[in-house]
Formats: sequence, structure tokens, C-alpha cells
Amino acid sequence: MLNAELLGFDHGEDHVHLCIRTRPEIYLIKLVNELKGGSAFYINEQLCRGMLRWQHGYGVFTVSPELVTKILKYISTQKKHH
Repeated sequence: MLNAELLGFDHGEDHVHLCIRTRPEIYLIKLVNELKGGSAFYINEQLCRGMLRWQHGYGVFTVSPELVTKILKYISTQKKHH
């Protein structure tokens, strides 16, 4: 597993928002692939017997450390935005 720290998350009906801190040299595509693969395996094995299917795409945004608090607030209130 790549070294990353989950700072916050929330979800809607069909998507999730994560705030993750990682080193700049981490390839984001590898991180996303590990997150999607590992979570799908766990959920399908432990919770819903093969029902989880991730979509093919995703969005990634990088932010400065000064904006992390604002991003975490947005994530925690995302149901108001969608």
C-alpha cells in the first residue's frame, strides 16, 4: 500500500469525497487504483457479496495545506452541494 493519510471523507448516493495527504512523489493513479481495488474487495467480500462496482473515472484535485480546513468542511457538508 502506498503511504497516504486519510484526513476526511463523506459520501453521496453514487460518489465519495476523500481528503488525502500524501507525498508529492506518489503517483495518484496508483493511489486511486489501490483505494478502489482494496475497498471493492473488502466491501464485496464482507458486506454486499459482489454488489460494489466502481465507475471507470475519477477526479483528483491538489490543494495547498492552507486550504485543507476548507476542503474538509466542504466534504463534511457535501450533501448540501449535491
